[in-house]
Amino acid sequence: CPRGLCHVFFFFFLLILRVREIASHPTSMPAFKHALFIGASILFCFLSLGEPTRAEDTPQVVLKSLNLAAAAAASTYWTATRLRDAKPFPAPSRRANAAGQSTGTTNPGSATTGDQGGISGAPPTSTAPAENIALFTPKSFPASSTNANTTNNTNTYPFLYFSSSQLLPVESDVIYPFRAVGALFFTATNATGIPAGNYRCSASVVGRRVIMTAGHCVHSGLSNPSSNGQKEFFSNHLFVPALRGGTAPYGVWAARSVVVTGTWAFGQQVLPNGGDFALIALSDINGTSISARVGRLGLAFNALAPNHVTQLGYPCNINSCSRMHRVDSGAFVFGGNNCFEYGSDMSGGSSGGPWVQNFGALGAGQPLPSFKGRTLRNAVVAVTSYGPDDTITRYLGASNLIKSEVDQLFTLVCTGIANCRQ
Repeated sequence: CPRGLCHVFFFFFLLILRVREIASHPTSMPAFKHALFIGASILFCFLSLGEPTRAEDTPQVVLKSLNLAAAAAASTYWTATRLRDAKPFPAPSRRANAAGQSTGTTNPGSATTGDQGGISGAPPTSTAPAENIALFTPKSFPASSTNANTTNNTNTYPFLYFSSSQLLPVESDVIYPFRAVGALFFTATNATGIPAGNYRCSASVVGRRVIMTAGHCVHSGLSNPSSNGQKEFFSNHLFVPALRGGTAPYGVWAARSVVVTGTWAFGQQVLPNGGDFALIALSDINGTSISARVGRLGLAFNALAPNHVTQLGYPCNINSCSRMHRVDSGAFVFGGNNCFEYGSDMSGGSSGGPWVQNFGALGAGQPLPSFKGRTLRNAVVAVTSYGPDDTITRYLGASNLIKSEVDQLFTLVCTGIANCRQ
């Protein structure tokens, strides 16, 4: 049990024993000593109950180490039927009246400030043609019944303007930088606190052998702070870059290790959450790394706002998760807990998809962005974390990426894996 509560139970037990002793031998101790002992015990109980959990008691990051055998098992687990029937993992909703809920303001408030640098994306080095492996026949999901209004029905939320489109042409998904984004499949058991089943999110390549996704796509976020957070991890993670329908142009890639922030793992799913992101190291295929095959996006730290982003993912409310979708948005509000909210019409299935600054390729003579700290190209500034708690509002929220936190995740997820990050 938590340290303070254990102290309360222990001393309350001693206090009961002492009171019984006093009742049995009322003349064995002066009255003022009785009162002093009882008063001190009660005071200690209250102080212990109020003792906070120290920051060092909750791990900053939680690692689930796998191995090559587990990766191979994950690959064989995913049959055509399981892939087809994987449900969109819903983008969690911002809880009404939760601490840190959206302020609906462009004022960043307590957000971390100051550019922290980063690295631009890089195209693939492999020239091997697409394989176009047929994995499954997609199924249809019910069409969204909501309209495309960008504000809620009480008109108390700011307008968050955006543009939204499927990729045109559809075949753009095999061109870098689109091809560095894909669908992420995984399994939840009842032990995680999530209904058992197979699910899907989105993810993107951000290292030589590493992808980034949402924390809630690898871990339920329901771990007890006194635990090691392991049993709430999901399993069988499988990444399919540039998935189109049920076809994998660049193969399927199994997880080798998974790491998530302690902020998410022990956060009890309260949103906005400043650490709802995770990294997954992938096994190579025939000696080729994931980034060599599809390229990688860069990372821009503490660059979520102000900015303009391209959101990518596989939302199941659009094209039944069968195609990559694109949303471009520049309007934002501060969501609380170092999170920001941008306009978007994507929903379940898009969780973990990248928010990319300066997306695409420069044209001849095109000037570089002039805003300080926003010159990195094809750089991920966040991943989709949560959505609205109503059926009309159109936005998505995301955690600002802090360099020290991401560096720590990389260090752990890449332990024992050569040339893992760069």
